[in-house]
Amino acid sequence: MDLGKIFQDRKELECPRDSKGFFTDPEIRIIQEAIQEAIQKGFEKLEKEFLEREHKPEFQDLLGRKLEISDQECTLLVAVHSIFTMKQDGQEIPTQFVMACQVGDGVTATVACTNKDTNPIQLLGKTEGEYSGQTEFITSPVRTDTQTMAMRTHISMGNLRCLFVMSDGVADDYFPQETELPRLFCDLVINGIIEVP
Repeated sequence: MDLGKIFQDRKELECPRDSKGFFTDPEIRIIQEAIQEAIQKGFEKLEKEFLEREHKPEFQDLLGRKLEISDQECTLLVAVHSIFTMKQDGQEIPTQFVMACQVGDGVTATVACTNKDTNPIQLLGKTEGEYSGQTEFITSPVRTDTQTMAMRTHISMGNLRCLFVMSDGVADDYFPQETELPRLFCDLVINGIIEVP
């Protein structure tokens, strides 16, 4: 799939959606559906592991009860990142594409190279709920609701400096994300984790 060809004639890097949240461009939708399939396969693998352990006495002895699927609860964050060259006005422009979706807490975000008058942070997935630590898990039925998962699938494109895909263990220290992720980026720069050209 050549993302450069998909976006070469567009004035803006945008991906329209239909009324159910699916991206209307057939090639972009393939990526969206692949991410949703990956999330479903993640659950299927978790369920298979649960079924293999469900009646093992060592787990029942450890827990003091029968193992339940809810004992396997976890979150899942999936992101696809690609770099492509886009032709605009006769110039080749290096562009990055990120599509992300998640079930549960944690954060997926990009940091753009931008001027200081605009917010460089774009959230592609964030903790659901009113406070840190409130979430749903991959074992919840939401993962099979294709429309909900379509609406939770987000895209960021452009000249990106950084992609964050983090568990709630990191994200909770920078909550609420809308205002605190710039501080995380600065912390990573100050500590030499991210280099700024």
